[in-house]
Amino acid sequence: MDKINKERQNELERDYDSRFIAEQYTSEGYFYHFHRNVELYGVVHGIVAVTIAGETRVLTDGQIAVIDCLESHSYEIEGQADIFYFHIGTQYLREFRALYPQSRLPHWLMDKEYNELLMERIRPVIGGMISRRERSWNWPGMELPTRLWQTLLYTMGWRGWDIP
Repeated sequence: MDKINKERQNELERDYDSRFIAEQYTSEGYFYHFHRNVELYGVVHGIVAVTIAGETRVLTDGQIAVIDCLESHSYEIEGQADIFYFHIGTQYLREFRALYPQSRLPHWLMDKEYNELLMERIRPVIGGMISRRERSWNWPGMELPTRLWQTLLYTMGWRGWDIP
């Protein structure tokens, strides 16, 4: 099985509504794909061309892309880049979607200085992962994923996110 088919199979196997995962690793990019879960994708160090629903932007250190449910996206990297990502399962989004059914997540969080506020909330989760020498992990309950998701939404809300 070639690399793209292996990656597609991997996407299918990990696309479930209770998924909540964080990873930080060195990437060479990822093919055009989609999944049911929201994804936060950030560049720790390097340059990544991120395409979401046909729109491409080049992200560098400290910039973040937010991919909503079922949006097609890809990551192109010349060489390698250090990145992190979160997949936030749809089960953790139900309250938000019920309250704000017409709201869309912002795709591009390009202000590195402002993103530092968001990163303050992300680092402890990624840091916990790294300190345990694990590449990734899932949480069995809803408390931590829901709390982190609410914190991330609140932080992004300060940016004038169009919540009715």
